[in-house]
Amino acid sequence: MKKTFFSLVFAALMAATLTTNAQSFQKGDKLLNAGIGLRSFWIPIGGTLEYGITDKISVGPSVYFAKWSTFDGTTLYLSARGSYHFNELLKINNDKLDVYAGAGVGYQSWSYKGLAGSYASGIYIPFHIGGRYYFSEKFGAHAEVGGGVATLLAGITLKF
Repeated sequence: MKKTFFSLVFAALMAATLTTNAQSFQKGDKLLNAGIGLRSFWIPIGGTLEYGITDKISVGPSVYFAKWSTFDGTTLYLSARGSYHFNELLKINNDKLDVYAGAGVGYQSWSYKGLAGSYASGIYIPFHIGGRYYFSEKFGAHAEVGGGVATLLAGITLKF
């Protein structure tokens, strides 16, 4: 069953890359960003959903999870976030590139053993700056800095 699932995912990604006429961000776009991050003690995995409420603004939830063996702990980040898409403002005329930045509000849950310090669960306010490059109309790659979850987040983007 696992092999079938991964075969279907691979086939869908390949089909998406063969589609032409890629476009940058616009009102009504629905995006799924999935990826991994880099941080000193852990590597978070997760993603975001985005919905374009205008040609320049998107909103949606974000979920990231990390397990770190250094201190035998886990971290879960849940947030709602918004992004402003800068292509028009920066006069970027590449319809395959989407440059954005934004902020959100979320809850981080920490669970660990053997770590002394000030780490605690609670509300956090993540800021992010990022970009996407579309290989086709429905498939691309993204990278972000900030976000509170990791120093760098990167992965794939699917547009629905």
